[in-house]
Amino acid sequence: YNSMFVETSYQYLLLGIPAGPGTLGFDAAYLRYGSFELRDSNGSLLSGTAYPYNFAAIAGYGMKITEQLSAGASVKYLNQDINGVLLNGFAFDLGIIFESGLLSGGISAQNIGNAGNFSTPLNIIAGVAAKIEAGEKHMVLLAVDASYLIKGSFKVNMGAEYSYANSLIARAGYSVKDENNTLSGFSGISGGLGFKLNQMSVDYSIVPFGDLGTVNNLSISYTFGNDKNKKKASK
Repeated sequence: YNSMFVETSYQYLLLGIPAGPGTLGFDAAYLRYGSFELRDSNGSLLSGTAYPYNFAAIAGYGMKITEQLSAGASVKYLNQDINGVLLNGFAFDLGIIFESGLLSGGISAQNIGNAGNFSTPLNIIAGVAAKIEAGEKHMVLLAVDASYLIKGSFKVNMGAEYSYANSLIARAGYSVKDENNTLSGFSGISGGLGFKLNQMSVDYSIVPFGDLGTVNNLSISYTFGNDKNKKKASK
């Protein structure tokens, strides 16, 4: 659950299930934009209030093709309501990830499809990461990615993560402003902390959005099963 600025809220539910050689995933996302007064083209106030929202339900499957190469695909149902104007449709995502020792990289195409008479915003994302071990208990992860929203904007993100004994984690990120970003004030830099204990993890992040305010995210995760059991089962 994410409560953001200007009455905006975002709810997200995800489930992953091992299936055959890969993993089957399901998720649902609901984005509510808050309440809006209704006005005509001259700006005069009308009666009533609008409560626009977006909803998406997604099913996907991913698996290893080789020891270094993984691939996945998903299909999603999209629904949008803006004061009674409905858009419904389906879209697809495709992606691959390559991992080889120190380096890993991936590329994905998101929102291939349309909703009603409107094409969904096709987004191409590519990124690389380097995982550096500095002693037995110290790990540093460096990552950079770039996304291009077709007929939209180009964006670059950079991030770093330090972990101690795979339990205490500190994160920092920077997002380069694109040409469509007109926010004033402090934005672009983010930070976060994490804590892991066995199969439980807690993560917190803070992201300033200039004059819109600051978003605080808190997530709690639990992984069923453990590596020891998986190794025993594989033997």
